[in-house]
Amino acid sequence: MTQPVLAFDTSGPRLSVGLWLEGQTLWERVVDFPEGRLGHAAELVPAIAEGLARASLALDDLAYVALTIGPGSYTGLRIGLATAKGLALAREGLGLVGVGTLEAMAWPRLRGDRLVLAWIDARRGESFFAAYHGGMDGGRPAELLPPARAPLDEARRRAREAARRLGLDEVVEATRPPDVAAVAAVAHARWAAEGPDDLLSLLPLYVAPVHTGPVAGVAKP
Repeated sequence: MTQPVLAFDTSGPRLSVGLWLEGQTLWERVVDFPEGRLGHAAELVPAIAEGLARASLALDDLAYVALTIGPGSYTGLRIGLATAKGLALAREGLGLVGVGTLEAMAWPRLRGDRLVLAWIDARRGESFFAAYHGGMDGGRPAELLPPARAPLDEARRRAREAARRLGLDEVVEATRPPDVAAVAAVAHARWAAEGPDDLLSLLPLYVAPVHTGPVAGVAKP
């Protein structure tokens, strides 16, 4: 691939945006938001514009857009996906590749002799988690435990059981938010094997149902 990729993560309490080409991060910006305050809506588009300008690129120069689709922040995921789809609509033929947040977190720690348990604090004593196994040979790792929500102790127990079934002695945990290089690398493997996602059917991966309360001033049916 000789065209750069725009990659970003909006799944958690920070924003990562960057440009990636053939295994190298050309430009990256990371914004950490204060506790309880997410600013993806205000920061994402200006960051994309800044990156393209610094690299002297336009949307027409991009191969595709890679983004995390969850699990993670309900609001952050919706903002990221809406922005990516807006870019795809603005430039005909610009593909999108949605990347699981947990897979991107696990990617830098993958080796053939270990199982990687990636997890995110889901609050209320629970975690979003998934487990992966495989080397970084350009292909996608095997998903041994698909994304789920459970207490962390349960996630760790299931990961140890999965490792024993494979004869693996080591289980390592991935808890760092995914960086641009990991998002782009996972997307690259996906793109090579499957091509872009369908624009209309690409949706956030929430794992657990989203609970919303009644709208103020509207009577319950």
